[in-house]
Amino acid sequence: MKSVRKLMLSVLAVVLLSCSAGWGQVLKQVPADAMVVLKVANLEATSKKLSEFLTALGVVQMQPELADPLGSFMTAMGCHQGINKSGEMAMALLDPDQFDGNVSRAMIVLVPVSDYQAFLANYPDAKTEGDVSQVQFPQQFNTEPLFVAHWGDYAVISQSKDYLGKKPEASLEVTGLAVKELDSKDLVLLANFAAIRPRLLPEIEKGRQQLLDAIDKGAATPNAKIGNMDLAKLSPVLKAALNRVLDVGKAIVQDTNTATIGVNLSPEGIGETMMAEFTPDSYLGKHVAQIKNTDASMLKGLPDGKYLFFGGSIADPQQSSQAFSDLVAPIEAAVTQAGPDLAPVNNLIELIKTAAAAQTGGTYGIVAPRGQLQQDPLFEMISIKTGDAKTLMDVTHKLADSQQSMMKAFAANGASNTTSTFTPAAKTVDGVSFDEMQVAFNMNGQSLQEMQAARFLGFLYGANGPQVYTGLVNDQNMLSVSGVSDDTITAAIEAIKKGDDPLARIDVVKNVAAQLPPQRFAAFYIPLDQWANTGLNVAKQFSMDMGVKIPDDLPPVGCTLSTDGTAVRLDSYVPTQLVQALTAAGIQMFMAQAQHGGPGGGL
Repeated sequence: MKSVRKLMLSVLAVVLLSCSAGWGQVLKQVPADAMVVLKVANLEATSKKLSEFLTALGVVQMQPELADPLGSFMTAMGCHQGINKSGEMAMALLDPDQFDGNVSRAMIVLVPVSDYQAFLANYPDAKTEGDVSQVQFPQQFNTEPLFVAHWGDYAVISQSKDYLGKKPEASLEVTGLAVKELDSKDLVLLANFAAIRPRLLPEIEKGRQQLLDAIDKGAATPNAKIGNMDLAKLSPVLKAALNRVLDVGKAIVQDTNTATIGVNLSPEGIGETMMAEFTPDSYLGKHVAQIKNTDASMLKGLPDGKYLFFGGSIADPQQSSQAFSDLVAPIEAAVTQAGPDLAPVNNLIELIKTAAAAQTGGTYGIVAPRGQLQQDPLFEMISIKTGDAKTLMDVTHKLADSQQSMMKAFAANGASNTTSTFTPAAKTVDGVSFDEMQVAFNMNGQSLQEMQAARFLGFLYGANGPQVYTGLVNDQNMLSVSGVSDDTITAAIEAIKKGDDPLARIDVVKNVAAQLPPQRFAAFYIPLDQWANTGLNVAKQFSMDMGVKIPDDLPPVGCTLSTDGTAVRLDSYVPTQLVQALTAAGIQMFMAQAQHGGPGGGL
């Protein structure tokens, strides 16, 4: 395992992000039963892109050999001739059962060659028997011999001499949207579910039985409880919930055709796509195919400002409520059978169904805090839900009561120390009446645990504890806030009424959004610079001034969720400018700590 792993990691360091050259060449040599394949293309172009990216990050200035990663790699590998520098490369994991369960022997690496004999000549001690040669790579790649065979235009490297002696007749065939991913991405990790499925499904059922047996064993223990609820009475509900979770996992394995993770690299940033394509006539395939995308920003109503997170999504109420009902139906039946003690569980489920049937979308933001610890909250939230706002408002009130009933029913840890107070029309901002939900954590501070918990909650929610204000802006929009100022609430109300999305007009957000699919059902952004600034501000209040300045207006990390036929995909984009700035800040912080003996000053 160690020898092939070292070789694969070294190869991956060079070919991590390569430019597309067509997916079909190298996969024609990958066996059909390969479970997982890492495919890259055009080593020389990859080296150039990697060099440009590392130069943009300032790494090449510190490690000049990375100006030519491929050349440095070939020198370190002791391979100066025979490699096709514009060829594709692949690494594949085969079924370990073919190799007595030895995962390292189940791995093969396919290196493109322009002259196979010249490739072997790089290793004068190579020993050839039939079609397989034994070679010794330099020690930094492996400490024991490997075996090499010539398949098509590739040198195939493995720990298994016997496997290489007979090339498999069938090669991997890829269909559907995975072909597009393989063509358009620099690097693609592909999961072949036709080969994975027969191994995973029995393991899911094996794990299911073990967990169900564990619940039965616990329920048979005298006086076993969860909170104040007898485990024997609760066990059918736990088993129903467990079965439902595993049913979902099983459906994903059964219904997935292929899954891919693809990466693209440019001097401006890194793009990534995770995609799973489902069988069209399966439950998941039909459900995904019904999800609609939009080109809307999904940021309407969020006021201008600094955020730790912001984004939004759309939903089809009928589809959402049906999907949730399908998911929880067996759990509801088990709860009903358990009797009235568990009635709060089904009440909560019904409220979630009602909310799903009333909501067409939402916009959310976590505001970057700048206040004083223990006085001002670290957690500042804005939530805008769209749809039947009056129904959503009613559900919000009932959910608070339902959650309190749930805590009391199970006597959850801390339930007796937590009280919620609801105050209708607690305040009015810009003509909108807001109800208040105040949560009090009644910590007496007698134990170390309680003192630590009280201190943490003070950091998180400030001196007044959690206060959530919820109001109807109009018939289509419900606004909830926590920890933010009235000025921020006013700005949000104005943006909601105007249908305005000021965050979407910010240049750095627009530039990141342009790198993501324009049609999507969810979009969100993570400004990592604001996370860094928040951490620096907190450290400063603990008398640890890191002496670091994060540049203003850095671009955020952007992510979208979208569908394409029966495939669902998660796309993300990480701008190089952001990585540069945070890397520079990290180096600056490290150097300052080394110079002064640690954060906040000298020893």
